[in-house]
Amino acid sequence: AEDVPLGVYARSKTSTQSKTFQLTTLDQAVILDECQDRCVESALSHGNAAQSRGAPTQDSSTSLERPSATLATSSLSPMSRPEVTLRADQYEVVLICDLAERKDGYSGQIVEALQQNGVKLERRKLHVGDYLWVAQEITQPVPGQLHRPRGRELVLDYIIERKRMDDLALSIVGSKDRYREQKFRIGQSGLQHPIYLVEDYAFTACSMPEDRLMQAMASTQVQHGFFVKRTRSAQESAAYLTLLTRQLQSMYSSITIQSCTKEDLGERKKGSRAFYTDLLVFDDFNESAVKNKALCVSELFAKQLIQLPGMSAHRAAAVLDLYSTPRLLIEAYDKLITDKQKETLLAAITCGATKRKLGPKLSRMIFQMYGKHGPLK
Repeated sequence: AEDVPLGVYARSKTSTQSKTFQLTTLDQAVILDECQDRCVESALSHGNAAQSRGAPTQDSSTSLERPSATLATSSLSPMSRPEVTLRADQYEVVLICDLAERKDGYSGQIVEALQQNGVKLERRKLHVGDYLWVAQEITQPVPGQLHRPRGRELVLDYIIERKRMDDLALSIVGSKDRYREQKFRIGQSGLQHPIYLVEDYAFTACSMPEDRLMQAMASTQVQHGFFVKRTRSAQESAAYLTLLTRQLQSMYSSITIQSCTKEDLGERKKGSRAFYTDLLVFDDFNESAVKNKALCVSELFAKQLIQLPGMSAHRAAAVLDLYSTPRLLIEAYDKLITDKQKETLLAAITCGATKRKLGPKLSRMIFQMYGKHGPLK
């Protein structure tokens, strides 16, 4: 079953009026621990202790502290040499906001509040996510040029998808199933710490029952490895983004970072407390996330799999880890003798942070799709 206590989505008590931002117990877990160790049991224990829906979180605020993060060893192969290396005094942490977050209207309130909070913010077209952070090289002025040249940029391992509650409902029930597709694309981006920021704005206008929305958010966190953060307004979302920006600036204030390729990311272990200093170049990251680019066979295979009922992005990714193309899967089926063996070939595959098995139902459905002729049964 996918049910988890809904208290895991405790609301923040962060004040947007005070100039001195503070973290609640749950927010501190998000920034200082959750971003480094996505432990489901810990998240559930926070939720059970925090609140039932509508009740405030316990008042145990604590001011920002620098985390004692453990640096990971480089994931680069001994023979490779990074194209970009930046010392701590050569870069600054900048929040990047997608152009879809408009300057006017509801989204504009967040951008305006971030600027009032003194957050260094740049607006660009992001092909995946709504907010992320880059380590931007500090450059010197060039004589005869009005603006400083933009320095080299590496993407930090944190990305946020922001949803109003009414938009979340529409993305789930829509014909294009944006909800699953967006989560899958973020999961494939290579960034280790995805965050789903859900605002309760227009909750009464939702086209979906509340319990189904709660269930969708629960599976997003527990099954798909996102951290789900709920806020009550644009101002509270801006306060949360401000806190997270300041914490990342603190975390990387004395760290030398270097560039890596997406292939190098395969060596990383999700859920580790260590945060990594090998980071993707922003232009490479954003280009690889283009939605309508020509798909390779593995990407097309994944998009086919997630159309199956009950097949999440993490389950599809687990299948691709073993069989990256339909041909490899069909060849594996051909090596087995009976249909029974073929139906259960994928059943024991473990998926996502919870390590749950794919199960016989989905395994049988995939076999019927790729290993047999005729309609699915």
